[in-house]
Amino acid sequence: MFLKNTSSDSTCYFSNLDSIILSVKNFHSTDVRIRNYKNLSRFSSLLVFNKKVKNMKAVKVTYTVRPEFAAKNKQNIKAFLDEVKQIGDPGIRYNVFVAEDGKTFSHLSMYTNDDSQTRFLNLESFRSFQKQRDESVLEAEPKIEALTLFQSSHDVFN
Repeated sequence: MFLKNTSSDSTCYFSNLDSIILSVKNFHSTDVRIRNYKNLSRFSSLLVFNKKVKNMKAVKVTYTVRPEFAAKNKQNIKAFLDEVKQIGDPGIRYNVFVAEDGKTFSHLSMYTNDDSQTRFLNLESFRSFQKQRDESVLEAEPKIEALTLFQSSHDVFN
């Protein structure tokens, strides 16, 4: 049994009473699979989720600090990520990675919309982090890349 939503070119397939597979066409040929799905009214929210991912902004920033600043940089990162958690904006996903050298950092940020990105960029703790990082005399200047999501093994935004 299936339900066709013609306005979004989506088909909802029922494999049994409590499981639905939502197959969204024209989104990088990706299927969003939902298990233990019992409330059909949430079908529309899944389509909104898909639009969020489709319009998502992603930015990768990589830079290298001096060895003596690495520990302070980690403290500053923790401070602004704590604030991100406090504001609870579901449109912000932020991850920071450290290379084996312990001083090269890669930040991967994802936002569902401009408002979430602006909210994040205006956090006082993030601005303080940027200022201290830039004043620390970097070994390698930040390399900023705008990215487009191609595929994912998991839901990026719920």
